[in-house]
Amino acid sequence: MPGSAGKKRITKELELLAGDESVQVRTVDSPAHWVAKMDGPHGTPYDGGTFFLDITFSHNYPFTPPRVKFLTRIYHPNINAEGAICLDLLKDQWSPALRMSQLIMSIASLLGEPNPDDPLVLSIAKVYKSDPRRYNGIAREWTLRFAVGNKPPLGVSFDHRQKPPQWRRMTKREKAERVAAKAAKARAKVDAKTSAASNAQAKRKRKSKRKSKNKSKNKNKGKGKEAIDAVDASDCGGQSNDGDDGSVFTPDPVSGLSSAM
Repeated sequence: MPGSAGKKRITKELELLAGDESVQVRTVDSPAHWVAKMDGPHGTPYDGGTFFLDITFSHNYPFTPPRVKFLTRIYHPNINAEGAICLDLLKDQWSPALRMSQLIMSIASLLGEPNPDDPLVLSIAKVYKSDPRRYNGIAREWTLRFAVGNKPPLGVSFDHRQKPPQWRRMTKREKAERVAAKAAKARAKVDAKTSAASNAQAKRKRKSKRKSKNKSKNKNKGKGKEAIDAVDASDCGGQSNDGDDGSVFTPDPVSGLSSAM
């Protein structure tokens, strides 16, 4: 359900569309849910067809675009089998100042001027580029099959004028559910931040532990090396000429053997 700003804007949009014969809309179960009726553009394979759009306004409207999809099957590179539409105005090019009549007319223009360079259905885009005649034939066949004599969804009638929107007040239960949902969302954010902080702290501890372990290992290696060097020095390096009893050994010039003095 849109907020207060969204409700005012939707009410204004319905008032403007009431006097616009080129675009017809009807509310379904609430003023925030529309069905729009759109005729296929003249001079295109969709000429003579009637196409219905499902339009849903989110809580953040008009700051975010409404969700729009085709309810009528159509052969088009920018519209898939589920009715999703690839149009920049429904994505990053959306502006809160854009009127719904302008948006619907832009969708109608897309039927006459497909954008195969930004396709939603790649196979159809390839046909459109490589064989336009075949593309027009298939699109026309689909229009005759699904859009000519097409009726609106069950419960929606375009035989009468759109009544002024009646915004239903939220019940206590709905208000409580919305408050609970917001609280749950806030808790989820806090939990996510706490979890991220815990993971970061655990990572720092593991890193510090590895660093300390490596430092200790290097230290032990250094001690081992010093011990080995000491043993080597005692075995073969710098032997003294002094005996254990304090006598001095001198080499015998004849035999080369040392004798104690």
